[in-house]
Amino acid sequence: MRFLHIVSMRSLPMIYLLAAAALMLSACGGSDFDNRIIASGSSTVAPLMEVLLEDYVQAGFDGTISLDSIGTRAGFSRFIQGSSNLVTASRPITEEEVRLAEAAGLSPKGFLIAKDAVSVCTGGGVTGEVTLNELAELLTADLWSDVRIEWPDEPVHKYYPGLDSGTFAFITQILYGGDSTQILSSEYLQMSEDDNVLVQGILKDPWSLGFFGYSYAVERDFPLDVLAVNGLKPVDGAEYSLTRPLFLYIDANRSNEYPAPAEFVAYVLDRAAGGTLPEGFLPAGGDSIADGVKELDILRREADL
Repeated sequence: MRFLHIVSMRSLPMIYLLAAAALMLSACGGSDFDNRIIASGSSTVAPLMEVLLEDYVQAGFDGTISLDSIGTRAGFSRFIQGSSNLVTASRPITEEEVRLAEAAGLSPKGFLIAKDAVSVCTGGGVTGEVTLNELAELLTADLWSDVRIEWPDEPVHKYYPGLDSGTFAFITQILYGGDSTQILSSEYLQMSEDDNVLVQGILKDPWSLGFFGYSYAVERDFPLDVLAVNGLKPVDGAEYSLTRPLFLYIDANRSNEYPAPAEFVAYVLDRAAGGTLPEGFLPAGGDSIADGVKELDILRREADL
């Protein structure tokens, strides 16, 4: 078994480094979040957050901002530890994470803000489409020909998100019922929480295979070969098999004491309602945005009592 876990973080615009001192204070046990947005979590949500946070500053926010792309699970962990006040998530919070948060005196409240499609990409040696069942086989295969006899007898060099990634959790849930054993025990596997590491690996290797949020590929305009799944690609929207929701989570208990995260969520929901989210992200659909606005309004009113 060839297994390499790469720990790396995406390079972010300088604006998100302005709060480094605040983040270090929090990581050391501080909990003063006054006029601070200290966000951490999904690399999939990061492109959306980069644009929205920068726009938010341009709109007049004069506090400090920090954004770390470390994976959804790690983002929730940092939130529970009191080192951040906003989680960017590519999956809903788990029951265990809720339990740990409540034990820490937190009341995590999530807001659906958009949807994203997971892109399955190759290095160009194999292109075309697969069925969902074939994808489940391919993600754990040793050779391309193990899935289709007409494909070459070349190793499947895998570039997958790390264990803290909500994208990894989503794929394992959809294809393997949440059991990651088959992927983790497969050959030629490299993992990273940094989407850029995955993309660069895929671009340099014709026999590579990887998956990550479609929005990241759109934002960076990488020349990637995207496999269709059941005849559809991410650009086909909600009918695509690998479409999933994206969330922001805040602490409902402290939305009055430290309102900056809740105010930012209100700004994001307003952008989503107006259909002005960055390219590459899909609308949340249905009444989810309107419901989120109502829930946030209720939360903020109750906090004022």
